[in-house]
Amino acid sequence: KSEDAIDLEKSMSILNAILEKLSEKEREEYTRKTALAVLLCKFDELAENFDANSYVRSSPPIMRSRNFGGSSIHYYIDRCSEEIENYIKRKNSQSDFFNSVNRFSNRKYFAVSSIGRSDSIISTGDGYKTAFFSQPKNIENVLLWIMYKTGIII
Repeated sequence: KSEDAIDLEKSMSILNAILEKLSEKEREEYTRKTALAVLLCKFDELAENFDANSYVRSSPPIMRSRNFGGSSIHYYIDRCSEEIENYIKRKNSQSDFFNSVNRFSNRKYFAVSSIGRSDSIISTGDGYKTAFFSQPKNIENVLLWIMYKTGIII
């Protein structure tokens, strides 16, 4: 495994453990019905590995439609998913992870940062100090997609 490969072994073992507990018929139904969101976490630390003009580094569009399906945010999530999947494949070309993930017909890849850590220098009026700002990234996209796939939104 290369030094900069993403460690997928734990994720793969958890996913396979779930699937192994099911009969073949249950496994087939489970992988057909389950919406699988694959998260690339700590994206704030990985963003520079993506092209500056990539979808995944851009801001998501504002949802102007009442329907998620076919909307600009839906398109954006699809394009981001493709970029993230390709990135993981480049970093882990020999991994069996995709054999497990590809069993799921409803799957998307998301790059997220729960804190999006950004240390900034701010003016206090009488000088400067360092402050911590939380800037979560793309958490809402995961939720929108899961709600869409489970029929909560259309």
